[in-house]
Amino acid sequence: MTAVLIFVALGYIGLLFWLANWGDKTTPLAKRISHHPFVYSLSLGIYCTSWTYYGSVGTASTSSWSYLPILLGPALLFFFGQGFLRKLVLVSKKQNITTIADFISARYGKRQTTAIMVTVIALLATIPYIALQLKALSTSFLLLQSSTKISGDMLALSATLIMALFAIFFGTRKVDVTEYRSGLMLAVAFESMIKLIALVAVAGLAVFTLFNLPEATTNKVTESIWAHWSDFNFLALTLLVSP
Repeated sequence: MTAVLIFVALGYIGLLFWLANWGDKTTPLAKRISHHPFVYSLSLGIYCTSWTYYGSVGTASTSSWSYLPILLGPALLFFFGQGFLRKLVLVSKKQNITTIADFISARYGKRQTTAIMVTVIALLATIPYIALQLKALSTSFLLLQSSTKISGDMLALSATLIMALFAIFFGTRKVDVTEYRSGLMLAVAFESMIKLIALVAVAGLAVFTLFNLPEATTNKVTESIWAHWSDFNFLALTLLVSP
C-alpha cells in the first residue's frame, strides 16, 4: 500500500510540474487555455488549502454551519466588491506591486521600514499555517498507508522541498514579477479542481447521510441554519474575513 501511495503522489506531483511547464509554452493552445477565465476562476481555489478540507469538514460535523463564514466572506467580496478589486488591481499594476508588504508600503510613502515590518508580521502569521498544511499532508499519508516505515517528519520535509522547487521553477524564475504566470496558474487551477471534486464528494456523502437520518434530526439541522444567520459572531466573522 505504501508503494502505491508513493507512486500516486509522485505521479500527481509530476503531472503538476508537466502542466506548469506546458502552460508556460507560447503555443496557441497553451496560451488560450492558460489565459481562459475559467482557469483564472479555478485558481482562486488556492484560498482553500488542505487544512480547509479538514477544518471545514470537521467544523461542519461538530458545529453545523460555523464553518461557513470563512468561505462566505471572500465570496461576498468578489460578488459585491468588484469595483474595489478592480481599483486594487489597477493600482498594483501601475506601481508594480506584487505583495501585501509592497502595497502597504506604497500606501504610506513607500518606506522600506514599513515594508520590512509588514513582511515580518506576514511571515510570522504564515509559518504556523504552512505547518498545518504539512501536518495535514503527512497525517493523510500515514492514515492511508498500511505500515509506518515512513515518518511524518520525513513526509513533511519532502513536501517542503517539492513546494520550494515548484515555486523556484514556475514562480520566481522570471525577471518581471508582475508578469502573468501561465503555467503556475494552470497548475493551481487543476489542483483547485481536484479540491472541488473532493469537497463535492464529502458534501454528497453528508447529504446522503442526512436523508437517512430521522426527521427530527433533519429538522434540527435545518433550524440551525437560521439560528446561525442571526448570530452576531457568525455575521462578524463573515465581515471580518471578507477583506
